[in-house]
Amino acid sequence: MTFTDDMLYRPCISIFLLMLTCTALLGQGTGHPFYKFTHFTSQDGLPQNSILAILQDDMGYLWFGTDDGLARFDGYQFTVYKHQFQNPNSLNNNVIRGLVQDKNGYIWISTEGGASTSMTLLPLPFVLCETVN
Repeated sequence: MTFTDDMLYRPCISIFLLMLTCTALLGQGTGHPFYKFTHFTSQDGLPQNSILAILQDDMGYLWFGTDDGLARFDGYQFTVYKHQFQNPNSLNNNVIRGLVQDKNGYIWISTEGGASTSMTLLPLPFVLCETVN
């Protein structure tokens, strides 16, 4: 009895198909969470579509730094913060490069000009800190 290539490939293909079917069946109903992704744009309230920095704070808010301001998302809507020329408690620059929250609950905002701005979560005044180059 001689083996042909066909005799060798059939068992391999059968085993592969059996493994593929078992994997598909076992993968269903494993309790893995279903993640829903929603794509937000400036039409939904973001100041700009390009996100440069993201932070989720201790209260669960999502903060997005863009080239045109800072946005806070509460799960339903965006609140946008921008530089206001006559307001010393506003952002010092609209280009947000970095966001971090410290252990005291302050959110530190790195802006385009190299300055750091600090804010508390409630209320929301922005406090200009020293410039870091």
